[in-house]
Amino acid sequence: GINAEYGDYFTMFKFALVCCLVGVAWSSKDHVDNIPKQFSATFIKHHGEEALQELLKRGDNTEIKERVENFRVAVQTIEDVNDNKNTKFSAAVNHITVMTDAEKKAMLNLNPMNATEGALTKRANMDLDSWGG
Repeated sequence: GINAEYGDYFTMFKFALVCCLVGVAWSSKDHVDNIPKQFSATFIKHHGEEALQELLKRGDNTEIKERVENFRVAVQTIEDVNDNKNTKFSAAVNHITVMTDAEKKAMLNLNPMNATEGALTKRANMDLDSWGG
């Protein structure tokens, strides 16, 4: 009688405890609450405290929101990559994770205004035959 009754309570207590622990583990895996702090730390690491203060002083909420959202998406992707047991590498945040879309796009294309004239001329005048083509 009494042991069986307390046994049921003990079983319910264990179940509730396991549910709480699973909930805590599950919620701690998602770092959404830490995104602003992680973004700030990453931005400072790659651009410096002064650059972050300048970004905040400009008060361009659209730019800040874009940077933080891009960072949030990158962190989620990084977590997905690192959680995948089949992945043979690990991923981490870097300077690209705090960039705007325009900054990322600029990295993909050669901007002639940033290239030296000699480099452009040299590439344009390359003899393809010298490459064995």
